[in-house]
Formats: sequence, structure tokens, C-alpha cells
Amino acid sequence: MKHWILLVVATFFISGCSTLQVQVDSDPEYDYSVLNKFYVVYTKKDDGKNFMRSRLKKSLINYFEKKGYISSQKKDADFYIVFHLDVQKRSELETNYQEMGMGLRADYYNRLAYDADGKMYMLDHFPREPISSVTTTRTYEYEEGRFVVEILDLQKNTVFWLSTAEDELSTEIDSQEKKSIYINNLLEKMFNKFPNKSNK
Repeated sequence: MKHWILLVVATFFISGCSTLQVQVDSDPEYDYSVLNKFYVVYTKKDDGKNFMRSRLKKSLINYFEKKGYISSQKKDADFYIVFHLDVQKRSELETNYQEMGMGLRADYYNRLAYDADGKMYMLDHFPREPISSVTTTRTYEYEEGRFVVEILDLQKNTVFWLSTAEDELSTEIDSQEKKSIYINNLLEKMFNKFPNKSNK
């Protein structure tokens, strides 16, 4: 395919502090009007994440049906929506520096002066600086999910759309409602430029 474009999409996360990054590749010359029926394809893995995959499959079906396309049997589909989900354990080192106490700077006594009556005074403010610091390092462990969706034209046997999302899996998304909101917004980031089905 020629003239592919890369769109780096703004991040979204329920907590407001996102680690989500979405990238979209699409063929600007593709004719979307030929599309009508689709089938979602994914591979099950024995890694304890199959429930998540089933949820993503249902969400993809609902999302593309709202765009006007028809979910069909595999043999009747015009295009496949093929997705992959990979979850990896990650770890990072975090180092924090904490200052402990304040003391007079070494040149403090050079700033003393005396007036005509012999009284001592400062030439300027009291210069102060940290006298010690404590460094702490800890290992931050988390799971990172990578969600890849390829859309395949069965007549041409070519991929004309590729969306990739990567995010840290968060325990803050702890309810069915939050999970649904997150997935719906994730799909919107990945496919908001995918044309709706024309009724013409």
C-alpha cells in the first residue's frame, strides 16, 4: 500500500494521568464504500486473560455495528477485524531524593561586617543550603497491555487499517462501569477516523 500515514493520538485515562499511547496507520486511498459485513477474529491464549479478550471482542462488535456495519458469520464477511492482546510484566526503578535540614553556607562569616560603633551586622541575607540528603530507590512493578487491531480486506487480502494501543493496566479501573467507559474511549481513540457506513 502507498502513502501510509501515521497518526499519534492524544492519550486518555480514567484517572486523568494516562500512560496510554495509541498509534493508527491507514491507507488514505482505500475505498471504504465496499465494506458491509465484518467478522472479529482473535486467538485465545492460556494466560488468564481470555475474559478480557472476550470483553474486547464484544466491544469491537458493538462499536462497528454503531458505525453501521453488520456483524456476520466468518464465511459471509467482507472484512475481518483481527486483534491481538499481549500482557507483559514490567518493572522500573524509581529514585527519590529528600533534603534533610538546612545550614549556613560556608561563606557565611565572610558576610559579617561592623559599623562605626563596633556593632556587627550582615552585609546581606542569611545564606542557607541543605546540609544533607537521603536517597531512596524502589522497584515499581506493573503489567503493561498491548492491544493491536488489524482490519483486513478479504477480496484484496490486504490490511488497510492498523491500530495499536499500549497502556499500563491499572487497579483503579475496578468496576464494570469503569471498564466499559475505558474500553469505549479506547476504541474511539483507535477508530474515530474509520468512516461510518454510508446508507447510499
